[in-house]
Amino acid sequence: EVGPPDGVDLLLVVRFIQRATLLGDNTILRDIVRPGGLVLYSHFLEGVQHHPIGHPSHPNDYMERGELRALFAGWEVLLDDEEACLPDGRPMVAFLARKPQPQPLTATADADLDEAPPGVLPGGAGGDGAAPTTGSGKGEQPRKRSRSVGGR
Repeated sequence: EVGPPDGVDLLLVVRFIQRATLLGDNTILRDIVRPGGLVLYSHFLEGVQHHPIGHPSHPNDYMERGELRALFAGWEVLLDDEEACLPDGRPMVAFLARKPQPQPLTATADADLDEAPPGVLPGGAGGDGAAPTTGSGKGEQPRKRSRSVGGR
């Protein structure tokens, strides 16, 4: 586990890349930021390998265009500047995004829970709001829901 258990408000990454944190299902960079927090990432961009300085030159050592936007899909992108350059002319990306806040329950969902009779979930078994029933359909009584306590 990386970082404090409740996350960070700002993740700042400047001229550093570790591909393992960006590939596949690895979500460490997204997970470490708490909801409403920011990530600010600045790193070399593709094209740097063609600059007279010539480094970084390996594809694992610089960002591809659109890579950070894809990595932080679903976040509010505040800055995605792929035209930035260092004073020596090497291309850089400057990226700033805010992690979304969790969506609160809607008033309708809260009202549905308040209106449901005890032991009956809103929406019933058929999703129509009716209580689940047993039997033939004539004079049926609502089925009681039970739950196990103590692992039995």
